[in-house]
Amino acid sequence: MRRRLHFSWMLPASIVAVLLGVVSGITWLVSRLIDADQFDQGEISDGRPCIATVQSISDTHKADVYRVELRLHAYDGTEEVDTVVRESLTPTEAGLAIPGAEFRCVTDPEDHTHVEVFWSE
Repeated sequence: MRRRLHFSWMLPASIVAVLLGVVSGITWLVSRLIDADQFDQGEISDGRPCIATVQSISDTHKADVYRVELRLHAYDGTEEVDTVVRESLTPTEAGLAIPGAEFRCVTDPEDHTHVEVFWSE
């Protein structure tokens, strides 16, 4: 009988530990979803086609989010614009985005810093 009282705290403690783990996991998952949505600028309708040349890429220490410096070359040859984007990239896309690499993109005609790069094409 005495031995049973000695270990009576283990069941409630294990239930609390499991609940804390579940709540922590859900909180982490929601935070990752919010971080991913924060960098999504949406699709650009009626954008100007261009070529984006990677100047540099660096890790932001967030899951699969990178800071990429780009030089945008408009197809019509009117201008070159330097911009910085924060993008969620797959490991394959991040491996292809080395300095000097070129990707198709579109820019907002009214805001050249709003760019959508087609990393996987």
